[in-house]
Amino acid sequence: SSSSSPSSSSSSRARVLGLPQNSDDDVRFAYSACDLAAVRRQRAVFVDNTSYVQSLECTGKHLLFVRPPRFGKSLLVSTLRYFYDRNTSVQQFAHVFGDTAVARSHDGYETVTAASSEEHFRDVFGDEPRSYYVLMLDLSVKVSDDMAVVERNMHNVINEAVEGFSSYYHLEVDVDEADSLLSLRRAARAVAARDGKLYILVDEYDRFANKLMHEAPHVYERFVQRGNALSAPVRDLFETMKSLRAVVGPYRSFVTGILPLTIADASFSDHFKHLYIDHPRFADMLGFRVDDLGTLLCAMRFGDARRVLDDDEREHVLDVMKRFYNGYRFRGGSHELYNPTLSVFFLKALNSSNVFLDRILRHDERDDALLASVMSDSNVQAANSVLHLVSCAAGGREAAHCYARLVQGELKHVQLDAEKLKPFHLATMMRSVDQNTRASKQYSLALLQHHGLLTHVPDADVSVRHVALTVPNRLTCLLSANEVADAIAASVGDLRQFVVQPDAARLVDFVQRFFGVPEEGAPASYDQHFKESAMQAAIVGELRGYLRAYPRVGVRVLSQQQAGSGYYDVLVHTTDANESQRRALLLELGVVRVDQIDFTGTNVKVDLSHPGWRWHERRIETFLGGLSDGELLAVKLRGGRTVDGVLRSKHEQLGEYAASVREQYGERVRAFAVVLVGTRVVVRERAA
Repeated sequence: SSSSSPSSSSSSRARVLGLPQNSDDDVRFAYSACDLAAVRRQRAVFVDNTSYVQSLECTGKHLLFVRPPRFGKSLLVSTLRYFYDRNTSVQQFAHVFGDTAVARSHDGYETVTAASSEEHFRDVFGDEPRSYYVLMLDLSVKVSDDMAVVERNMHNVINEAVEGFSSYYHLEVDVDEADSLLSLRRAARAVAARDGKLYILVDEYDRFANKLMHEAPHVYERFVQRGNALSAPVRDLFETMKSLRAVVGPYRSFVTGILPLTIADASFSDHFKHLYIDHPRFADMLGFRVDDLGTLLCAMRFGDARRVLDDDEREHVLDVMKRFYNGYRFRGGSHELYNPTLSVFFLKALNSSNVFLDRILRHDERDDALLASVMSDSNVQAANSVLHLVSCAAGGREAAHCYARLVQGELKHVQLDAEKLKPFHLATMMRSVDQNTRASKQYSLALLQHHGLLTHVPDADVSVRHVALTVPNRLTCLLSANEVADAIAASVGDLRQFVVQPDAARLVDFVQRFFGVPEEGAPASYDQHFKESAMQAAIVGELRGYLRAYPRVGVRVLSQQQAGSGYYDVLVHTTDANESQRRALLLELGVVRVDQIDFTGTNVKVDLSHPGWRWHERRIETFLGGLSDGELLAVKLRGGRTVDGVLRSKHEQLGEYAASVREQYGERVRAFAVVLVGTRVVVRERAA
């Protein structure tokens, strides 16, 4: 989006409501506002997104809408509440919505005032607004590692909501202290007894579930998913909500959250026609646009002198905001969006402190890192727990590595299968399928996208089945750099663990991560030109990429250093200050290419001298994968050698290098010969 001055944009001025009529008055900000009526009552500024209200109404009766944390979801829920609440008076409706887009979409809206009759209101706005019994559920439940405590907290929240609902509408509802879902059904029956219409608004449906997911996953699984003999309270809640369609006539529900994951884990996603984060019609529904911010800056007066920013100063402030807060795109959207909570946080600080304003006006882009701490709001910062959860997934190491490279600017974007943005199960993300971690990696990236740590890249050169994702802005990069290093340390820490306590099985698994696992069941790509030098470059390059992103791991990688009369392949050593605690891992690498294997006498009937041999990759892969370690070592090669012969040769070569390295590191050096055979890896340790 352009950061050109928006002062002439009438559409922008129409979106920003609550601006002071008198230029001498202050622009009022309602930071972290969740109640639309309170915002309007305080005459605070309000970016009007109500034009989407009736689009939501036409889209479906039961909707799920997900957005990153602190992106305005609660204010959207409040908007729906006041628009549909039968207890919203004509006077209150006129005050809250009289100048909004949803009102302007009705002919004659300007004739509806606080003094208008109910009949006149219905003539203009129809029967849907102000016609529902609205039940508000906020599932911000306090979590614990004790499922019984969490369940009790959830029941208390629901029962309190039902009690408030019955009192507000003067309904007779017998609240069951032991069964909040029974209370919910009774509330619906009370509405039906009055021939009423019910609208259930659920805000933060997955907030407590996300906390459980990160802090007590064993409780999450039991609480959200149905076990063999366990009740799943979240699933039961949504089953109850679905069952209300048979209890009360006209019935709607609107649910907001961060992830579609919890609703999927509850195995109940079919109840909602999902408004996924990439749904084009609603891509720009929440968030500020650059013209909105320009309009606000034009209206603001700073300090006792009521200073007005000139065009260059406004451009400079907008440039700072764009680098730090802009960049959020949702699939199919027309705008790069600013995080609304962070934007109000910044503008309010700018409005209240001349020192802060002067600092921003003097700020140079090269010093962005110095500004990160004052540009951030702890309520919006990405939680370490999200990155730690990703690092624990089967493909989380790869996903976090991709994310780190995006943060470091080494990658412009990553590709993601668009289907992975739809509801998926936590277990699907956490596990691998037949040792294939690609799906887990993709779901891990989707999780980061839903949390706002990644965002869509428009017009990227990807297929129609894929989306491109990148880090949205400078602030996310600056705040994530240390977090991703800390989070991934548990995953990349296995690299340090290989150095400190290496063993053959762990080393095999580690090397196979680079070369041994084909993606999504596709055949491995056997390159007859692949040599030891390419294997060495791939491993060293990958490890050094990790260490640039995660310097706290405390490991150094060296290659092609002289040792004795030759040069070793790879040396990985710890960097402990105490020399007695340092450890080193020495690797001598070898490659057996598939075209070197003699398949005579096997079930692989292929002429490797023929250019079309690669059509038989699947058969070759199946053959190699089915061999035991002993059988793999006995595989004959063209020319009379065996795989074991290659491994022994590398093992002997390693002896001289290991002796030289041990002169520097003592007996704390472990040395291994590592040979890649197609997609298989064999290793042998060189004893001291």
